[in-house]
Amino acid sequence: MVRVQLVVLITSILVTGFIVEQVRRRCLAVEYSLIWIVAGLGMIFFSLWRNGIEYLADLMGIYYAPSAIFVVFGILVFVLCIHFSLTISKLSSNNRVLIQRMALIEDELSGGTQQRSATPDMNSILAIVPALNEVENIGSVVENLKSTAPWLDVLVIDDGSTDRTAEVARDHGAKVISLPVNLGIGGAVQTGFLYAVKNNYDVALQVDGDGQHRAEEIKKLIEPVLTGEADVTIGSRFLEKTSYRSAWPRRMGIYFLSKTIQSVVRKTYTDPTSGFRAYNQKALRVVSTHYSTDYPEPDSIVTLVKNRLRVIEISVEMDARLSGSSSITPFKSGYYMFKVSLAIILNSMMSRIWRD
Repeated sequence: MVRVQLVVLITSILVTGFIVEQVRRRCLAVEYSLIWIVAGLGMIFFSLWRNGIEYLADLMGIYYAPSAIFVVFGILVFVLCIHFSLTISKLSSNNRVLIQRMALIEDELSGGTQQRSATPDMNSILAIVPALNEVENIGSVVENLKSTAPWLDVLVIDDGSTDRTAEVARDHGAKVISLPVNLGIGGAVQTGFLYAVKNNYDVALQVDGDGQHRAEEIKKLIEPVLTGEADVTIGSRFLEKTSYRSAWPRRMGIYFLSKTIQSVVRKTYTDPTSGFRAYNQKALRVVSTHYSTDYPEPDSIVTLVKNRLRVIEISVEMDARLSGSSSITPFKSGYYMFKVSLAIILNSMMSRIWRD
């Protein structure tokens, strides 16, 4: 037992000394070092206390005293994992907000305000087009939007593309906000939501940058929002029979997510992964502040419904992407299903963003 205590003492002194030295060199912030220092001092205390380890073992009901050290170590690792998860989550969220604000401020300083268009009844509508390395598709997408719905303001969010996506979008008449780094589909779309709220648009329309969403279906999608029938509309490929065809594994995945959402919101949505959507100002206030980073479409349905917003589906026709391939691989699909399903369940447990 003395040898065990000696090993614990030396290890604790080394770890505590290392942490203190990192703080002294300003390599580690004080607030992030406290849990390590407290744990190190605690282990030093028990190793110096002659019967400390035996006392711990008795307290835990462990017959073999040295095993108490491993139990304490396991608890410490668990606590540290929780601490790091909370810290990383906070830093990630702050980093996302900072990047979005930087992009919006840069756009404002560069004189990025554009002439506002409007529908015949004077409703201002913004089409948000997230794009990552879509140089082959973005020109056609913007051109179709502008020719089919000239009353739309088209905003392309360049999500850290390494090709000429932003340049091509500007050449075709779209307003472009370029994010300095890739934030993912959720961060890119939310940047557009923030822009819509800041500029007081009546409706924001979400359109993919790969050409899958038909501009001819926009009026059908925004009409219930403009008339006050719904706060959010989702263009669905499966609400009614359409010409769209998808591989059976993807279709099964969509069905599974649909049933998962139905189990928590008690409503059926046939195409929860659809990114073809329209939002009114009330819905924009929610999604501009609470929107998942990765694959946010299914998760956002739960957030919106939980906050008593009226979310309905509209049957629409969609096409296959104009060119290129989807970034979702078979491996990513499995990870996607697990992650989104868990997010949906956890989201259903969260409190409402605002209360009446």
